[in-house]
Amino acid sequence: VHLLKSAPIGSADASEALAGLERESARIDRIVRGLLDYARAKPKTVGAVDVNESARAVVELLTSQGAFRHIEVEFHAATEPTFVSADRHDLEQTFVNLLLNAVDAMHGRGALSLIVRPTTRRELLAGARRASDAGSHPINPPTARVTRWLEEGEAQQIAMVAIADTGPGIPPEDVERIFEPFYTTKEPGKGTGLGLAIVARAIENAGGTIWVSRSREGGAAFRILLPLASAGVRHSAAVQSPPVPRMAIS
Repeated sequence: VHLLKSAPIGSADASEALAGLERESARIDRIVRGLLDYARAKPKTVGAVDVNESARAVVELLTSQGAFRHIEVEFHAATEPTFVSADRHDLEQTFVNLLLNAVDAMHGRGALSLIVRPTTRRELLAGARRASDAGSHPINPPTARVTRWLEEGEAQQIAMVAIADTGPGIPPEDVERIFEPFYTTKEPGKGTGLGLAIVARAIENAGGTIWVSRSREGGAAFRILLPLASAGVRHSAAVQSPPVPRMAIS
């Protein structure tokens, strides 16, 4: 504003100052929205959401927006509808954040996969494998925090969503810290450190948990675990119109 007051109208300095104001105002807006999303208490939802349907809607949305222009995307849905008790908007926003983070980590070029499949607490504690594997390549074990969630939970039937990329991956010392608010591995000015904290909060609100490990392809593999909804919840769920997810908070 100081530069604009002193610079001649139409000068290069004035144009540069205006561009800076617009850029930084947008960044402040993202930070404040992220703070509000993270701080706002939300009641635990009881509506049934089909994870397959939500994941497919997000992949189609981001594809139509050109987010995957140079990305090879594989989407593998569960063979049957996979209902969980969650807020549909929060679940879809979680997928948007994780997928766009993966694209950003790969600098817009690479491959990513999104897999939805039902599993059980027993299978996960025993060391589950990919459905396409023939007795090898066990899934990296969950963190101690997630292991406690598996051991202490009641629901035995679980929906697992895995999002893996071919980026640089997450350093072992950061696999838990990245879910803390304001912690980011991005360069200064490139991220707010709120995106994954908001993701973790949304998953916890739905009674689930999330962890990250190195993917077989060498990048990051985020895995979301959510208890499957009971038959009663699925039966009583009202028909939900699909919302349009907002852009991700980095």
